[in-house]
Amino acid sequence: MLATLLPLNSRSKLVVKMPDPCVAENEADLMSNATSNYRIEFSDAPAWESIATVTFSGGFTSREWGELRKDFEEHLAQGRRNWVFDLRFIGFCDSITLGCFIATQATARKSNGKIELLIKRDSRLHRLIAAAKLNLVLSIRFE
Repeated sequence: MLATLLPLNSRSKLVVKMPDPCVAENEADLMSNATSNYRIEFSDAPAWESIATVTFSGGFTSREWGELRKDFEEHLAQGRRNWVFDLRFIGFCDSITLGCFIATQATARKSNGKIELLIKRDSRLHRLIAAAKLNLVLSIRFE
């Protein structure tokens, strides 16, 4: 998938905009043609102390996960171990992507890192995570 890198501001390091093949008019369209954007921002502290915040918007499926996984592993290798995945503005997240969050958390823990998911309480994503009992495995913080 073709990604375009755009600078945001002095604290932002990377934006990946995934092109939208069509505009979703309902939930079925959103599920089949999820468009996603994510932005990675770092705090001003040294790499080993900084917190990287990944803000998602739109839908996010396993199709888009590969690009983020590469960015995550690259920054983890540079010593950035503390991450917040801001999922408050996500419209759709498939079950494979939830599994990817678990795998990413396991990868971070192996490097003495930590990942927190920031979600809206009582959102569709919150209900999905609770139904699958992933709140027992994932570190979740509510808005």
